[in-house]
Amino acid sequence: MTTERRKTSGLALALAVLAGLLGWFLLRQSEEDTAHAPGEKSRKTAKADAQPARLEGRASTQPAGESQVGKAEIESAPSARTDEKEPPSAIAIEGIFQRVGTRTPVDVGRFILRWSQGEAPIRRAKPNDVELTTDREGAFVAEIEAPGVITVSGIWPKDGQWRSHAWYLEGGEGGDQVTASPDEPARIVVEVTAMIQLKGVVVDPEGQPLADVHINYSVPHANGSKTWAGYMTTASDNGAFTIMGMLAHPEAVLDKDAAPVASLIRFQRDGFTALAVNVHDVDEADRDRWRVVLSRGLSIEGILVDDTGRTIPNIDVEAVYDDPTKRRTGKTDENGVFMIAALSEGSLTLRALVLDQDLEARKPMTLTSSATGVELLAAPIPPGEWGGPVPVMGIRLVDASEALRKKYDLPQHAAVVVVDPGANHMRLGIGTLREGYGIWKIGDEAVKGVKHTVERILSEHAKAKKVNPRFPTVRIVYVYGGKAVGSNTQHLVLSPADIASLERTATALR
Repeated sequence: MTTERRKTSGLALALAVLAGLLGWFLLRQSEEDTAHAPGEKSRKTAKADAQPARLEGRASTQPAGESQVGKAEIESAPSARTDEKEPPSAIAIEGIFQRVGTRTPVDVGRFILRWSQGEAPIRRAKPNDVELTTDREGAFVAEIEAPGVITVSGIWPKDGQWRSHAWYLEGGEGGDQVTASPDEPARIVVEVTAMIQLKGVVVDPEGQPLADVHINYSVPHANGSKTWAGYMTTASDNGAFTIMGMLAHPEAVLDKDAAPVASLIRFQRDGFTALAVNVHDVDEADRDRWRVVLSRGLSIEGILVDDTGRTIPNIDVEAVYDDPTKRRTGKTDENGVFMIAALSEGSLTLRALVLDQDLEARKPMTLTSSATGVELLAAPIPPGEWGGPVPVMGIRLVDASEALRKKYDLPQHAAVVVVDPGANHMRLGIGTLREGYGIWKIGDEAVKGVKHTVERILSEHAKAKKVNPRFPTVRIVYVYGGKAVGSNTQHLVLSPADIASLERTATALR
């Protein structure tokens, strides 16, 4: 018991000492805080606010004899630290919506005008969207409250019937950013293009839905160029389709060559006649329930022979129309017999090219019903029209002629045609070559024929070897036609055997 009492007594004494020390400390702090003059901060508060207090003290304790310059500098110090924003002012923006091409006013109704603070070009400024409305003449007036200069970076109608094509200052050129200020209001011209949406179903002559019908809607831009805006889709399993795109009127197209095919919708499916419809021929009442019927079309059956009457097997025979989407192809069998189906009524040309015999067949005809017993004669190509294929590193090349360009839908700048890519061209590192591809450039220079192509490859390889002796390559640009028109730039990787072969070919062509 005595031991427990001693422990309890010692603990109580320790707690009493701690309580006394804490009370003494709190009393000292209270005395220090109350010792300051009225309005003066405590030491803790003064330490926290030391920097502002020193600046305020210097400004208020300026000696009476100090110069006015010194006074101005001291008084201006606080304002130098304070960023005062320029007050907002009314910035006037007027404008008008016009149909692209015809420049006729368009009442688009409600639209969004997007602006940002600052001068163009605007990249990271926060955008502000304002909703406005045009009057019946397509005009609008807006006053934007903003400080300084603003840049209009976007204008688009809310109604999906219209799409903005370009906007610019009146009397200026097209652009996508227009600057305005209180002193320089802006008058903007907005060019818009009408939009269209078509919904329907594609069926065969018996009324059964057709799936996998390729649908292409193409509209030439109304900007004087031959560029196109297109929309592609495919009919679903039940033949249903939806088409969306710009509704450009032919009179809005400034390019006369493009105007006749403005706003065409094309339907294509194997085994059926291709169909092309001008969108303006579709009644507005039918645009959400359009029923398109594809015909199985007409056919041509015939035989391909040479001028001795001998039949020619395994050759492609084409039926070519002015409209390339109507083109159809057949192939001769072992007896030279061919059949081309799904043809459209109208004028066409049957043609075939027998490359290994330097023969060409061409037969114009007008198709009003299916034809049988057609004889297609393949005659020798006139001298100078085609010099015959030349083997170049295992690839058979030939100087391009009009006949070859027409056959493969190649552009005029294709001066050399690949008639046989060979079995091992992939080693050259230029991708997959196909019959009918054209060669345009070697290096940065357009070639003029097979001979020039070989010379250019050798010349460019010699240059490349000086720059990169370990891995010289030669730039080649080839083009292709048909359904996928385009070009491809690759780099030839040539072995010593390829170089030796090219040198032999160059010598033979001299």
